[in-house]
Amino acid sequence: MAWIAGVDGCKGGWIAVYEDTDSGKLDCRVKETFEKVMAHPDLSTVAVDMPIGLCDEKEGRACDKAARDVLGERSRSIFPAPTAGVVDLYSRMTVEKRREQAAYELAKRENKKLTGSGREKDGKGLTKQTWALVPKIAEVASYLEGSPGSPVYEVHPEVCFAAMKSLEKGGDPPPFSPMRFSKATAAGLLERRALLNSNKAFGNGLEILERTVAEADPDGRAALDDFYDALACLWTARRIQKEPDGPARALCGVDGVRKLSDSAPKDANGLPMRIVY
Repeated sequence: MAWIAGVDGCKGGWIAVYEDTDSGKLDCRVKETFEKVMAHPDLSTVAVDMPIGLCDEKEGRACDKAARDVLGERSRSIFPAPTAGVVDLYSRMTVEKRREQAAYELAKRENKKLTGSGREKDGKGLTKQTWALVPKIAEVASYLEGSPGSPVYEVHPEVCFAAMKSLEKGGDPPPFSPMRFSKATAAGLLERRALLNSNKAFGNGLEILERTVAEADPDGRAALDDFYDALACLWTARRIQKEPDGPARALCGVDGVRKLSDSAPKDANGLPMRIVY
């Protein structure tokens, strides 16, 4: 028995949709930590919506730019990844220090210094949206540091949905077919649900899974859009599972590099800077 998972961050920690690749059984859980997500037995592939490979360059990660380029009007959903140095700074802070407004100001200066080659005035700042992601980015980084070689892949739900929609229309991205509406709107939620509900994605199993997640999360620790994002990640986990000759591809900003078996740029820790779809 082998399991795969699609994972997204949420208010209560992480929402994970697991699938048994032998039986097709689906199971949804909200976990407080990424370590608990990974504690599920027999995990062979995990697709998570969180930056993994990081850099300290002013121009940022090429994979983020590549994702924005293919998403068009949905490109704003790709937040700039923090520098590796900022994530390291956060990891060294005490719990009390992390809660202070001064922590954000310190991280912003550190980001400017790193991306400005030591000159703060020449570097790039750090948005509050990106800073809000740092705790979960640090959590994944810490897990991977302690468990090298783990089958964890960075994905982005909007890229997953755009690839899914393109395939539903009979194409094989590129080109991609981004969602028309923001996931923060009712129209956006309905658009994503309709795509997930297609026979080629989850079909009738989606309605059953929605009831399951409601039972698993009675306190509302995960929002509906978090759940749909986790399902989009799972869709890509299925594609990754068929590697090296399967359909999974990666955006990494390097010409000609699409298949996962090809080389993507690596960060200082040897982690690939790529967004898989």
